Amino acid sequence: MSPPFLSRASCKFGLASLCWFISIFSVSSFDVKVGVLLRLKGVDGSNMGIGQEAQAAAALMAVNHIRNKNAVLVPDAATRLHPDLNLTIHLADSLSNPAIGMAETLKWTNDGVSLIVGASRSAVSGPVSLLASISQIPMLSYFSTSSELSDQVTYPLFSRVIPTDTVLTNALANIMVELSWAKFAIIAMDDVYGRRFAQGLISQANLLEKEVETYEQYRLGNAADISRAVKNVKDSGVRIIVALAFTSDIEKIAVAANQEGIGGRGYVWITGDLSTENLAAVIAGGSDPNLASYLTGWLSVSMAAFTDPGAAQFQSTFQAEPLESFENQLFPVTAAHTQACSDVCGYMYDAVFGAALALSASFDSASGTVDPALLNTNVRSLDFSGATGTVRLLNGDRVSDGQLTVVRNWQPDGRGSLRAVEVWTWASDPGLRRVSNSTVPVWPGGNQTWTTPLDGSTCRIGTVLNPTTLRCELCPKGTAQIGSLCVLCERGKIAPVSGMTQCVPCSAGYADEEGMSECKMCGVHSWMAPGSLGTSKDDCVCESRYYFRDGICIPCPGGGHCPGGKALPKPSHGFWGERQCSNFSYGGNLSCPDPMKFLACNPDFACQNREEFTCSKGHAGRLCLDAEEGWFIVGNFFWYECGEHGKTVSIIAICLVLMMWFGINKIASGHYDAMDIALLFVQITGMISTYGMKWHNNLGLLNIILGVANFDVDFVQPMCIWPWWDHVASFFLQLVLPFIFGFTYFLYYTLRSICEVVLGMREENITPAELASELVKNILSFAIVVYHTLCMRCFQALKCMEFPDGKQYLAFHPDIECWTGVHWYMAAAAGIYIPVVIIGIPALVFTVVWRMKKNDTLNSNSHRHTWGFLHMRYEHKWKMWETMLLLRRLLVALVLVSIEVSMLQAAVTMIIL
Repeated sequence: MSPPFLSRASCKFGLASLCWFISIFSVSSFDVKVGVLLRLKGVDGSNMGIGQEAQAAAALMAVNHIRNKNAVLVPDAATRLHPDLNLTIHLADSLSNPAIGMAETLKWTNDGVSLIVGASRSAVSGPVSLLASISQIPMLSYFSTSSELSDQVTYPLFSRVIPTDTVLTNALANIMVELSWAKFAIIAMDDVYGRRFAQGLISQANLLEKEVETYEQYRLGNAADISRAVKNVKDSGVRIIVALAFTSDIEKIAVAANQEGIGGRGYVWITGDLSTENLAAVIAGGSDPNLASYLTGWLSVSMAAFTDPGAAQFQSTFQAEPLESFENQLFPVTAAHTQACSDVCGYMYDAVFGAALALSASFDSASGTVDPALLNTNVRSLDFSGATGTVRLLNGDRVSDGQLTVVRNWQPDGRGSLRAVEVWTWASDPGLRRVSNSTVPVWPGGNQTWTTPLDGSTCRIGTVLNPTTLRCELCPKGTAQIGSLCVLCERGKIAPVSGMTQCVPCSAGYADEEGMSECKMCGVHSWMAPGSLGTSKDDCVCESRYYFRDGICIPCPGGGHCPGGKALPKPSHGFWGERQCSNFSYGGNLSCPDPMKFLACNPDFACQNREEFTCSKGHAGRLCLDAEEGWFIVGNFFWYECGEHGKTVSIIAICLVLMMWFGINKIASGHYDAMDIALLFVQITGMISTYGMKWHNNLGLLNIILGVANFDVDFVQPMCIWPWWDHVASFFLQLVLPFIFGFTYFLYYTLRSICEVVLGMREENITPAELASELVKNILSFAIVVYHTLCMRCFQALKCMEFPDGKQYLAFHPDIECWTGVHWYMAAAAGIYIPVVIIGIPALVFTVVWRMKKNDTLNSNSHRHTWGFLHMRYEHKWKMWETMLLLRRLLVALVLVSIEVSMLQAAVTMIIL
């Protein structure tokens, strides 16, 4: 038994040695976490297929090989991997959504993830890389190909093991050249990948002198956007269509193409990589039972990840991997996953293995940490032999010298689904090559042949590819070749012969429908104005003296001025039109049944401004018969401005007229035969001068003289004295004028008698009977003098005429509407006056003279003093002539009021006289 102190010392030494040994091994340990962003489901939550899960299994296999230093696919794994590297990966599904990818990145940052592998979609990789760069976490993608991510300033920590889409766009453009397709259309999702791929393909096509007819974008998963894009492609007439779409949108595009009739025979659809497994998932998950037939014949173009024997080696290794090595938190891995791996699995394997190599090269044993800056440098310059061949990165992008591109054809698999069959490969050298002469491509519509469908680019000018016969045919009449289509001529243009490349305008007519081959001619009295579009009959314009109405050119209405063209009629000089009719463009709001009715103005110079439908200066009202405020009228012919002395001038003029009237009446009641005959002539002439005939303006002075003789109270209108004065006041004044004169005579004789008695100058007695006789003589003589004017006023009060607005107004004063308001009083007065005065005066004259002649009292002194002026100037057999003269004036007044045609008025008047 050893001493106690030796036992305690030996124990202490052994414990210290054990602690040192443990510390050495603990410092050399290398634990690291890597996040892997996958795309197991689409944006809409739909399953992306077993092929996407197989990519996750490839990542798990790479981790297993890294831990075991398995060099079966990466020969220098054992020498380049850190011996103590303990790599753990965290799988996450981004659902192709950048927001979800960024949320996972934040979690990983807090969990101490050193590097992120992914994502699949470029639109996810960009935002995730920007967010991760804040924490100096590099990103290595296995399938994001957008060239935008090559921007080292914007994405300094982004790298990828798959070549950029520049390689694929160059290959696709060259493949089209070798398949004799010169023009095509692009339908692309509106994200960073879709935009950059489309722009790259357009650039490559331009370099090869090929034409992109239309480029349509759509929002991911938006069926309405996809339908619109497909419809626009159809309208372009293109037969070769490149669809840059995710698996989740393939069905929507195929269904829309079938609905638009551009998914069958004679059309070619090309999309990106879609494996047999993904195709099966699309068809199995589709809602349309005919989806497999819609997709039959489509082509997919992708970069080949493997070259023989690399593909077979990777596949055998993958299938030999124990299933327990694939355990993960997202889904269970089965043997089916090992059979469903596509080229992307190889990129995923190399991305995870490349991350391990970069981490191993960046580990600092002294500190036991990874330098982030050194890690990013090592990632961006990776160079190793991997599952997909030599993986050499330059500034984060994979060098793609000699990259092979594969063209797969979607053919029926005999079980109601489709399989992706390799039919061509392309490389810059030797170009496009068949994989096997036995793998003949199937085209949309089911035709299986090596002869590629025509794109129409070989058709000569004026011809297009007929979608039914698939032959170049002339565009028919009424159409023109626009790109790949025969497009109907638009309205206004025609194609008179077949094979035209552009439609020509109608030079002498119009084309009111699409697809016309002949112009329709304008109607009678119309023509097509130079520069007109000629799209409808309405573009035809009328000749001078005609206007356009109800689709035809009709003669200008009476009193109207029609310059032709599209102009509406306007009143000619001397005519009046209703400006307030809404048919004209003057802001009127009246609904006029006959807006093109123009009425003659009298005098004609009252209506001169036909362009604006307005009266001459000083004139106002309908037919411009009224005076503007501050103006007055003389003789119904002259309009004068009141000015400073208007009142004085009006009073003097009225007094002069009254004096003239008294004088004329004195002559008429006396025995001045010659003067009486002259007065009668003047009055008749004055009435005729009011006919609607065109009188020379120099006759205005004569009309004034005649107006005085007619005892017309409107001769001088006192608007300067009483602005309220109007034709209504003149009308009633005219009717009571004989009574006013009678009262004046009565007052005159009364005052005269009083003066004679007071002054003692009375020489002889005047009995009341003599006074009454004198009054009767003077009143009756005055009534006979103004008889024709009274006739005209009474008849005019009942004479209405219709105006363009459909209402009736008094012809002699059109500002008074008939049978409303004050017109009822005027009509009532005329109704009483006509039987009592107009008919009563001739009847009284006839009765008095007839009784005197019958009783042989024509020469008695008592009768001669009172009634002698009625018959003394006539011979015995013509004693009734005064009655005849009154009846003539009555008839002339009737002619003036009842007959509207001026020449007919003159003819009837000649008969009467």
